[in-house]
Amino acid sequence: MFRARQGRPGSYDAVDEAVRGDVTGRSNTAGELRSALRSRGLNIAYQPIINLRTGRIVAMEALARWTTPSGAAVSPDVFIPMAEESGLIGELGAQILTMAVRDAATWQSIAPTGVRVNVSAHELRTRSFYSDTMRTIDKVGLDPALLGLEVTESVLLEESSEAAETLGRLRLAGISLMLDDFGTGDSSLSHLQRYPVIDMLKIDRSFLEQEAGGEEIIRAIIGLGRAFDLKVCAEGVENATQHSRMVELGCDFAQGYYFARPTTREMVPKMLQAWAPFLPVSTQV
Repeated sequence: MFRARQGRPGSYDAVDEAVRGDVTGRSNTAGELRSALRSRGLNIAYQPIINLRTGRIVAMEALARWTTPSGAAVSPDVFIPMAEESGLIGELGAQILTMAVRDAATWQSIAPTGVRVNVSAHELRTRSFYSDTMRTIDKVGLDPALLGLEVTESVLLEESSEAAETLGRLRLAGISLMLDDFGTGDSSLSHLQRYPVIDMLKIDRSFLEQEAGGEEIIRAIIGLGRAFDLKVCAEGVENATQHSRMVELGCDFAQGYYFARPTTREMVPKMLQAWAPFLPVSTQV
């Protein structure tokens, strides 16, 4: 039934042994995820976001991680959609946000570095999301300006009044809002106009990997950011050439393996203390 609902209206899907096995496997994994949430078994890895003008870290993106009791690492591409399907995304999101805000508060004595957390459309439609988020921030004493929430283009496409109201209240509180994986969905300029609270566009890593047309799309997104007075961040920067090119094109921020791979919360303070500015070869003295 779930597969049929994902298709066009009036779609149907046949159940065979392969489908039955897939459903059973997903059900078992969903049960393990539910147990992991109950026992606080999820963790976070952090990847730095770099200011391309100064080469310094401005924020750490919180990336949800899950390792089962058997030691198997489950990809976020698997367990995040599963959490959405099974109704666990709200609980998962709340745990990740709480951990990220708490961790960010611990490293402020080293550097005023922000934290970025992904938020689902389901969470934004929840009436208590704003108050829960503010309560979490207040509890650890984190400056709201140091928290950034990343949403996907699907949030704009839904045109949900509840989500729009929540985004507006979060922005008024000083929290930054980013549009993740921009350019991969179906959003339009009109959607950006309806959501003037967005602060940043994040260029999907796939455009950096495209040999044909990728740079033109990146250039267009950066131009769009300038037109709407938005900052732009490139994801998936993996080498010095991509880094230098993003600087030349006028991109504001970037993240990727070229700067640092995701690291544990214990290593973040050490990274902040030891960080040397990442500048393109052409600008280094």
